[in-house]
Amino acid sequence: MNTSNKNGSVEISDSMISDGFEIDFDSKKSSINQDLKSAYDQLYKEIKYTTDLTIREILNESNLKIMKIQHEFEQKLKEAKTKQWCVNCGKEAVYYCCKNTSYCNETCQFQHWSSHYKSCSRVKANKNDMEQTTSTSTSRSTSTRQTTSTTTRPVTSTTTTVSTTTKPTTSTTRYSTATRTLPSISSSPPKPTTTPIILEDVRLPNKTQPTHYELLIRAYFEPKTSQPDISKEFFSGSVKINIKIVEETSSIILHADRYLLISKTSLKTESGNDIAIQKENRLPFQQYEILASTNLAQGNYVLSMEFNGTFGPVSNLVGFYRSRYTEDGITKTVLATNFEPIDARKAFPCFDEPKFKTTYDITVEHPLNTIAISNWPIATEPVTSGERITTTFKRTFPMPTYLPAWIITPDDYDYISGNLNDGTEVRIYGRKSAVENSFVDFALEVSIKITEFFKDEYFNNTDAIPPKIDLIAVPDFSAGAMENWGSIIFRETALYFNETVNSLDRKQAVAGIIAHELAHFWFGNLVTCAWWDDLWLNEAMATFLQYKSMQNVYPELDLIDQFIGTTLVPVMYDDGYESSHPVSVNINNPEDIGSLFSSITYDKGCAVLRMLESTVGEDVFRDGLRNYIKNLANSSGVASEFYSTLKLPKEMENEGVNAQEYIETWLLQINYPEIDIRIDNEGNVTNVNFVQDRFLLSLYDESFIQNIPSPFNYTWKIYLQCKAGMLTGEVDEFNFYLGKKTGNKKLEKRYDWVKCNRDFNGFYVNNYDADDYKNIINTLINHPDSFSIGDRANLIHVAYSLAFKGSLNYNTAAFLSSYLENHEEDYVPWKVFFWHMGKLSQILEHRPVFDTLRRYGVSLVKPLAEKIDIWTDDGEHTERLLKINMIEFMCRLQDGECLRNATKYFKSVPVDYFNNPADNAGSNMIPPNYRGSSYKFHIQNTYDYWDWFNLNELYLSTVDPQERAVVISSLSYSRLLWIIDIYLQELLKENSKIKPQDFFDVLSYVGRNPSGRHVVWAFVRENWYKIVGYFGNSRALNRAIKNICESFDNQFLLEEVLIFFDSTPAGSGSILRSQTIEIVANNIFWVNDRENELNIAFFIPI
Repeated sequence: MNTSNKNGSVEISDSMISDGFEIDFDSKKSSINQDLKSAYDQLYKEIKYTTDLTIREILNESNLKIMKIQHEFEQKLKEAKTKQWCVNCGKEAVYYCCKNTSYCNETCQFQHWSSHYKSCSRVKANKNDMEQTTSTSTSRSTSTRQTTSTTTRPVTSTTTTVSTTTKPTTSTTRYSTATRTLPSISSSPPKPTTTPIILEDVRLPNKTQPTHYELLIRAYFEPKTSQPDISKEFFSGSVKINIKIVEETSSIILHADRYLLISKTSLKTESGNDIAIQKENRLPFQQYEILASTNLAQGNYVLSMEFNGTFGPVSNLVGFYRSRYTEDGITKTVLATNFEPIDARKAFPCFDEPKFKTTYDITVEHPLNTIAISNWPIATEPVTSGERITTTFKRTFPMPTYLPAWIITPDDYDYISGNLNDGTEVRIYGRKSAVENSFVDFALEVSIKITEFFKDEYFNNTDAIPPKIDLIAVPDFSAGAMENWGSIIFRETALYFNETVNSLDRKQAVAGIIAHELAHFWFGNLVTCAWWDDLWLNEAMATFLQYKSMQNVYPELDLIDQFIGTTLVPVMYDDGYESSHPVSVNINNPEDIGSLFSSITYDKGCAVLRMLESTVGEDVFRDGLRNYIKNLANSSGVASEFYSTLKLPKEMENEGVNAQEYIETWLLQINYPEIDIRIDNEGNVTNVNFVQDRFLLSLYDESFIQNIPSPFNYTWKIYLQCKAGMLTGEVDEFNFYLGKKTGNKKLEKRYDWVKCNRDFNGFYVNNYDADDYKNIINTLINHPDSFSIGDRANLIHVAYSLAFKGSLNYNTAAFLSSYLENHEEDYVPWKVFFWHMGKLSQILEHRPVFDTLRRYGVSLVKPLAEKIDIWTDDGEHTERLLKINMIEFMCRLQDGECLRNATKYFKSVPVDYFNNPADNAGSNMIPPNYRGSSYKFHIQNTYDYWDWFNLNELYLSTVDPQERAVVISSLSYSRLLWIIDIYLQELLKENSKIKPQDFFDVLSYVGRNPSGRHVVWAFVRENWYKIVGYFGNSRALNRAIKNICESFDNQFLLEEVLIFFDSTPAGSGSILRSQTIEIVANNIFWVNDRENELNIAFFIPI
């Protein structure tokens, strides 16, 4: 039937109506209006998003300009404040006399002198100097740390009888050949000058407490696309927070990041009655205030808030952020969260402090073709509506705000799974290609074994086990991993491992990080620190348990002894400076929270716990942990609730010392003790005299860095565990409690030597007299079994630490380490030796004396290297690690044979492998353990720039994140400066091929390149504000600067550091900047004071 008339109109017949063909004009109008409204809403959202984004960009740009102007102003103001005015005529002064007395010229000084000379402090000082005797001291008092200049080299040792009641004036000779005063510099280092902040202003009021969160997150992005559109990537959401008012108030204060836009807020009573909101305010420290129109009585309420935000720039890796990777030629996007310590507020309004633990109901709305993962299992089957999926998860255990997590991945993100012995499922997630190529298999094995060890053996507690355990690798993550309860998020290099292509040290690293994060289920998750000053117990305990569990599950790795070389020795160096910080720190400023995630918190804290376990015994220590967890499960606590209950040995109890008094001398003071040990034999009796003092690596006047007061006057309570031995090889053990500056122990036998810090369980160093050292070294050579691996590593560490400081001659250090050549085949003592030689190389690689160090080191290592055939990758685990470290050491010292082997290996790799490693995996014949050294040292010693570009292509093409990490380091070591410049410039390109998480690693690696440090130092200063605009003035940035500057060794470079720090804000890196200044200044003094002595002691004739 044709229903069209000649005019093209439609005729409506009765039959049509009778057949049900009806026209509902009202319905049609409503439908059109609805479509228009939807289109308008979508357009509004897009305009609003674009506007918000533009405003943020303008604000960021303006803030950077304001920051720069502000610091230029402060610099000029500082310069103005340093000016002085002539006391005689009032003009600007050019000559300073004393105190507030300055002059513009000699005439004014002469005119004013008659009234000034009586009070002139310079006149008084000169008078006092003339009255003093002209004799000079030739030794240093350990308690006052004073030295004098000498013109001749002192003898190598002195023997002093030590009183049992008083500290000797001279316990050791200071082997100094230079005056210990600061070189002339044009400006002084910046002192901490932050405005005092009242703790109550930083922390949320206790009047309001959250009891439950109901959280909905809507994420908008394209999971797979050839061209990501950042303008279409954002999130929105809503949160209902059940709160309890414990004290009448009219306001509710919580946290919300300034870039998190709050669009709607409502407040209801528990019964559902609305409460009018008078006003909403953004307060300092990212606090957000809801002011009710009336006072809120004690009781329960429901606060509802709607919000929206963006994932930030591509460089952002905190809060709720995006991460991209390329697979199958397609760009894929993963969304993930990273909230610790205070970034949950970037994703949703919350009470963002660790003590506020509560349960969460989390729902995630995400695009089609994606999957969502959160802390707890899915509650109901995900609901699909159009192009969106809604996934709801089960209610969690009570958690602080830094532990909720959600991850949204493309639907081809894959996983493998297994089960604990109680049936709990463990899943390891990764990109499809990683799962297919078995990069997650090892992680599954480790996760199951470690969790069962904690659950069944160590803690004997299942309360911390969530209903499921997911370990998820994401392409970009700012840290190694984050212990989100039930859904641990990892950087790919921290979770992926395949033994056929990755090295043994990466195997240890992956297993260690997994163990660390799983330990947090008990320490940090089940029991949480009430405030960040006790963060150390969470992180230090997780580090301690990492080694404890690994030793139990994988004893062949010998992780307990390896702890000495990988963790203990490096952190004793970090803590040897006055710019260190205590393990437990009072936090009054939010910026300072980030600074606590340091080696001191993690590694020194772990070392102190290890020492505590050694003092009280394994069983007492473990039982104390179990009781602490049982008593505080699902709540918050303070560290003293753990350690104050521990029972100490009788030597300490007899002195009336409790565990809290003992351990807090180690937690609340920076640095650690140096114990001077002297033995005095009288007939068949040995008297052992102990004197403790503060150990500092600093060689210069400590007033250069701000002096930090100690609550214990730098006196430690020390439980000394010692060995006493004879040259025949006979050894006995004894313990002694030293709680004061001095102490004495009488041994009922005559001994030739005493060595304390048994097995290197203590966090201190010992010094001995010359005869003691000689007898110890003889015993090392003739009866090496008299000392454990830890003992031998400790002796090497002590000798090189004291020689570096200047209270031991480098001749003694060289003599002691000579035993290594023919009498040491264990990995850990060599590892400690390599570490100390590496520190010396860091200073000397740019100096002529490096040749002496190079020949000495190579000559010492070569006999064993040839004996065990270091270029053959076989043997037990620790022997293979020793070979890897020997190759790294000898190549760094530019041993010709080592470098030729590295080049031989590199040249054996075909170009096809660099361009397409996935399809040519079998063509790379370099053993995985040797790839890092082969890549790096060939690139460092070749002028064939095509090799660099081939290696760079491997960084872009490999799907193995471990290999990418090896390559990113190796590329940094070229000696071709134009190549280094290309590499650095790539970092700041808009679509840089270098991943954001690798940015600071590249800066650090190039800074450690002897040819690259000046280039990267100039690069950072030139591009400072651009870098800050991309990444913020973060701790990671300032850590990279510290790594760049650690080898600086002259006054000119120190000047540059001081000027740069004076003209730029420190952000959250003020501690790191102080450390940088102190290390550089100390390098200068070491060169002046110790370099020549080392040159003589380590000299090997050609």
